[in-house]
Amino acid sequence: MESNNKTKSLSRNAFYNLIRQVATMLFSIILFPYVARVLGAATYGRISFADSIVGYSLLFASLGVSTYAVREGARIRDDKEKLTALASELYLINIFSLCFSLIILGISCLLFDKIRSVSYFIGIMSIGTICNILGRDWINTIYEDYRYLAIRYVAFHLLSLCLVFAFVNSEEDGLTYVLITVLTVSAAYITNFFYSKRYVSLKVSSFGNLSRHIKPILLLFSISIATRIYVYSDVTVIGFVCDSDEKIGYYTLASKIYMIIKTALIAIISVSIPRLSYYLGKDSMEDFKKTSKKIIESLFVLVIPVIVGIVTISKDIVLLVGGSEYAKAASSLTYLAFALIFSLFGCFFANAVLVPLRKEKYFMIATVITAIENLVLNVILIRILSIDGAAIATLIAEFTVASVCFYYAKEHLIRINFSVVIETMISSLSIPIICYIVKKLVTNQILSTVLCILISSVCYFTILLLMKNPIVIDGWKKIHRRFEK
Repeated sequence: MESNNKTKSLSRNAFYNLIRQVATMLFSIILFPYVARVLGAATYGRISFADSIVGYSLLFASLGVSTYAVREGARIRDDKEKLTALASELYLINIFSLCFSLIILGISCLLFDKIRSVSYFIGIMSIGTICNILGRDWINTIYEDYRYLAIRYVAFHLLSLCLVFAFVNSEEDGLTYVLITVLTVSAAYITNFFYSKRYVSLKVSSFGNLSRHIKPILLLFSISIATRIYVYSDVTVIGFVCDSDEKIGYYTLASKIYMIIKTALIAIISVSIPRLSYYLGKDSMEDFKKTSKKIIESLFVLVIPVIVGIVTISKDIVLLVGGSEYAKAASSLTYLAFALIFSLFGCFFANAVLVPLRKEKYFMIATVITAIENLVLNVILIRILSIDGAAIATLIAEFTVASVCFYYAKEHLIRINFSVVIETMISSLSIPIICYIVKKLVTNQILSTVLCILISSVCYFTILLLMKNPIVIDGWKKIHRRFEK
C-alpha cells in the first residue's frame, strides 16, 4: 500500500502528536478538579498507589518490546515480508511476558499487606495491562500513523470523560472511576488490534526465531525497569513510608501535572525517533545531525518559559487543578518544574540519539545509576522532607540521567545556536512580570491563572518574533502556510 508506506512529514507528525498531547492536557485539566474534589485526597491516593504497582506489572509485560520494535521496524518498514516476520515474533514474546507479569502481580498481592489493601483496584487495572499488550500500538508508530493515534485517543478519552461525569459522584465511587478509565482505554487498544492489520498481519512464528531478539530486548527492558524505578518509585515509596493516603494524593497531583506538561513537550521527541532511525538506515548522518540540532533548539524555546511559568504560579496551578485540599502539593510542583529541562534533554539524548544508534548500553548505564540513586534518595528524603523529598529526588535523578546520556551522545551532535537559548531566557523574564500584574488586577483565582498563562505565552512568543528567533520564525511561517491552504 503506497499511501501507507509514504514517508510522513515530520511537522505533520508533530502536529497530530501535539493534538493528542493537547487533548491529554485538556482532558486532565477538565477531569482533575472534578475527580480530586469528588474522590478526595485519600481515595485518590489509594488509586495512585495501586496504579504505581500495576505500572511495574505493565513494564514486565511490555519487556522493552515496543522500543525495540520501533527501532528495528522503522528500518525495514518498506519490506512488508520482513516486517511481518518481526512483528509476529515480537508479539509472541509479549504474550509470554504478559503471562509471567500477571503471575508475579498475583503473588505480590498475596505477600504484601499494603498491596493487598488495594487489590480490588489492581485487579481491574490489570485488564488494561492485558489490552495494552494485545493492542500493538508500536505498529502505528513504525508507520508514523499519528493521525489515527490522535483520533483514537481523543475519541475514547472523550467517552471516558463523559462516563466519569455521569457515574462518579461521591468518595465511594473510586472503584467506578477506575473501572471506567480502564475499560475505555482497553477498548482503544482492542480497536487498534484490528486497525493495525492494515499494516501487518500476524503469522505463526517458530520459537527458534525468537532467540535473536532476546538479548537486545532484555537490554532495553533493563533500561525500562531502571527508568521505572527512577521515575515512579516516588509514589511507591511514599505509599510504603508515609502514614496517610492523603500524602500520596498530594504528591500524585503535583507529579501528574508535571507528567502532563512533560508528555506534551516530549511529543516533539517521540515523533522524531522513527525519522531519525530512518536517516540512519539510509546512512544520512548529516540529516540526522541537522534534525537533532533543530529539535534541541526547539526544546529550549519551549521548556524554559514553561519552567518559569510553573515556578511563578505553582500554588495557583495546584488550586486550579485540585482545589484547596491539595494546596500542600505546590512546593513539590515547584521542585518538579526544575526537573523538566533535565528530563526532556535526557529523553532526547537517550531515545532519539543513543537508541537509534544502537548504543543502548550507555543509556542502560545512565538509567541503572540513576535508578539506584533515586531509590536511595527517595527512601532518605521522603522520611525527612515528606513529599517534597520525593520531588527533590526526582530533580536530582533527572539531572544525572541527562548528564550521563549527553556525555555519550555529544559526539553525534552538532553545536546548537546558543543565541536561541539566550533569547529564550531574556523573553522568559516577561512571564513573572505579567503574572504579577494580572494577579493584582484580577481577583478571581481561576480567571487570573488562565489569563496569566495565556497573556504571558502570547507576550513570550511575540518577543521572540521581534528578536527574529529562527525557531519561532520557522514555526510561524508553517502556521501561516497551513492557514493559507
